[in-house]
Amino acid sequence: MQQQIDELISEGEKTKRSRVAAVTLAAKQMVLDGRKERLLEEFVKDLMQELNESKLVVGKMKGAHEHEILELTWEWSREYRKPGREVERLKLARGQVSLSRTFRMIWRGGWLLAGLTMMWKSWRRCHPRLVSNSTHHHPPAPRHRLVESRRRGPTAGVRWPLRFPSCSILQASLPCCLSENSIRAHMLGSLLIPYSSATPSPP
Repeated sequence: MQQQIDELISEGEKTKRSRVAAVTLAAKQMVLDGRKERLLEEFVKDLMQELNESKLVVGKMKGAHEHEILELTWEWSREYRKPGREVERLKLARGQVSLSRTFRMIWRGGWLLAGLTMMWKSWRRCHPRLVSNSTHHHPPAPRHRLVESRRRGPTAGVRWPLRFPSCSILQASLPCCLSENSIRAHMLGSLLIPYSSATPSPP
């Protein structure tokens, strides 16, 4: 009987020790699980923080890259348009030079024709006999034509081509014509012959 009691007591103690060991193991496992959860939470927090920082860095790099691309595109477009603008400027300059040269030639031609016309008229007044013998004498124009030619300009009523006598006769008549021509040139010095009056009439 005593032996059975001792066996029951020993079995109870074993059961108690096994329960204590199981509870202790469970407690340790709970502690480990809690630590694992905390570590996992910290790891997730750190990972999220790093992810947010990486997003910020990527956004900044993307903005800088886009800004650099815009600058390169703007510089490229400026360099690409520069030759086109240079070509247009050269074309405009060439056209301006050509136009100014053409107007200069027209202006000089108009003044030269006006001067030759005045010299020819003064020479005819100084040498009417030589004119009647050396050139074909045209009948005097009506008065309304003279007034119209004066209104249009000094070269509007000139017949083209002009007929001049020989060089020796013209050189001989220059001294008597210089005074009148110089006076007329001085009077016409402040005038500007327009484009329509500067160009001679066609034959």
